[in-house]
Amino acid sequence: MLASTLSLVIAASAVGMKIGIISATLNTTLVLAAAITVMVSPVIFQKLLPAVETQGETKVSLVGVNAVTLSLAQDLIKDGYKVTIYGQNDPNFKILAPRPYQLKKLSKFDLESLKKHNAFQSDIVIAFTSDDEKNLQVAKEAEKNGVKQVIARVEDQTGRELPGNSKIQMFSSFFSNKTLLKALVEYPTLINLVSYEGHLQEIELGNQKYHYMRLREIPFLGDTLVIRIFRNNEVIVPHGDTVLHLGDRLIVSGNPIDTRQLRRKFR
Repeated sequence: MLASTLSLVIAASAVGMKIGIISATLNTTLVLAAAITVMVSPVIFQKLLPAVETQGETKVSLVGVNAVTLSLAQDLIKDGYKVTIYGQNDPNFKILAPRPYQLKKLSKFDLESLKKHNAFQSDIVIAFTSDDEKNLQVAKEAEKNGVKQVIARVEDQTGRELPGNSKIQMFSSFFSNKTLLKALVEYPTLINLVSYEGHLQEIELGNQKYHYMRLREIPFLGDTLVIRIFRNNEVIVPHGDTVLHLGDRLIVSGNPIDTRQLRRKFR
């Protein structure tokens, strides 16, 4: 497709003429054909070359402006997420600049305004206001709009049953703190491992390209170590010949650069 270089054809034709096997007319024809080929072939090659697969950032919508969402946004930005925070317009927003994330100031804090400002066009939606009912409304609307992962802060979960196929994960600060404290008592080393600079991460395989590929055939693992693979209700201890399936959730450990690349490739 790229053809020979022009200088090679000229040199070969000159040698051919010198030893008498190429005429002057044929020499001119070869040089002209080479010149046309050199100019046209790269253009054709670019047209036929498949487009390079672009890997977009994971988009996160944080609904509610408070100390938790502002701190979480900073951490997610460091991990390579694209974060947007949605909150009701407030004069105190001025003190938040400069910031690495987008902050959408809504004059009316309701579902229509959130939808109008593309809050539900993200991969992850986290509803974290002080109002349980509002958080659940936002979460249900996000699920309705096809958001992959939905998290809602619901402190009082009494009688709040969700359908079995619901993607919504309810989060309670009280129970989370209690669970974390208990884990710190019983498994201090494990908690330090999980919390230290995101040393352990969970990555889902959603790219068809790597379906049925062996783990050792993944070319961009780098220093990343795959510790466990969750497949439906099965927990797999992986090795080099472990075959990956779409939907597998990998628990990995490694430096942030390699894990971010693995997450982008597996999306």
